[in-house]
Amino acid sequence: MIPLALPGAGSVSKPPMNANPSIRPRLAGLLLLACSCISLHAHGFKVLVFTKTAGFAHGSIPAGITAINELAVIHDFEVTQTNDAAVFTSALPTHQVAVFLNTTGDVLDAAQQTAFQSWYQAGGGFVGIHAASDTEHDWPWYIQLVGAEFSNHPAIQTGTVKFLDQAHPITNTGSPRTKEWTVSEEWYNFVSSPRGTVHVLAVLDEAVTTTNPFGEAPDTGTTGGTHGNDHPIAWCREFDGGRTAYLAMGHSASTYSDPTFRDLIANSINWTAGETHGDSGATIDANWEKVLLDGNLSNPMSIDIAPDGKIYLIERFGAVKVHNEQTGVTSLIGTLDEYSGGEYGGLGLALAPDFATSKNLYILWSPTAGNNTRISRFTLDVAG
Repeated sequence: MIPLALPGAGSVSKPPMNANPSIRPRLAGLLLLACSCISLHAHGFKVLVFTKTAGFAHGSIPAGITAINELAVIHDFEVTQTNDAAVFTSALPTHQVAVFLNTTGDVLDAAQQTAFQSWYQAGGGFVGIHAASDTEHDWPWYIQLVGAEFSNHPAIQTGTVKFLDQAHPITNTGSPRTKEWTVSEEWYNFVSSPRGTVHVLAVLDEAVTTTNPFGEAPDTGTTGGTHGNDHPIAWCREFDGGRTAYLAMGHSASTYSDPTFRDLIANSINWTAGETHGDSGATIDANWEKVLLDGNLSNPMSIDIAPDGKIYLIERFGAVKVHNEQTGVTSLIGTLDEYSGGEYGGLGLALAPDFATSKNLYILWSPTAGNNTRISRFTLDVAG
């Protein structure tokens, strides 16, 4: 037997010339299979990881480089890492994705900006991590590319990221998918919210201290934020011919060891490279209208709409009301004698299918006597 070397596939034995000819087709098939396996393990695409800083230099950059190199082995892409901006006019065209990893300040000259913009417009992919939004403040196209511009940040603190789009491939983290992720980070505020121009994947749970009349504690979350209860913290978009993904986390070196963040980085790279597909459309504010019908309710729990358009509702403390949208008036129908402590009270309301004629409605509530919860049918008088 004469060993035939095949790189990456061990060795295959070559039969002598007088061997059974029927063996040869099977050997040819084995060689073809082995060769096809080799091609599958070749690098699928190339990623440029750019780390130049002209402002604050994050100490977590080495951790980020290590993480992306490790992810490249797992996800089958090749990494070129550099802080030399000359690469944008020399080697960028051979890459499918550019990752700006904690870049800061003015890092590209005019020729490099032109080369980068042309490459992106031809279908390139861009992933911005953390301080990528604190880069090229004087280049409007780049700010549009990222989606938002860094403004400031409070002190490092533990915060909770809530994933809004749990179907997008970028947010495919954990099994089952992660709905919330708590991590200690430096949480960026932006000059203006990207909402309406990007597809928001996740928001930061920012503290909301607005008082309410029910004695309930205000929402706790990170302090020092400027975006209130809608603080985008990760997003994606298709823009000007290319694909963009931005992750505002990545200040702390420890974040790059977190499985959730590593998944977000790998998934962002794959999505911007076109390896995965998912919606990147932004919420179009002009397509939505919010009309306040009544701002003077007390803990409303459930509503139902009658065939004539009137809105019936129940409040947790027992008040059953009807709102006439034509007149803008909310009227009290009656108040149930109920127990509203703990999780009890008026909890639900539904109109009967034949409500127009029967005037029957069903209410889930907790009577004072018995301290339990039941469903009861009530009938309104004709005037109701």
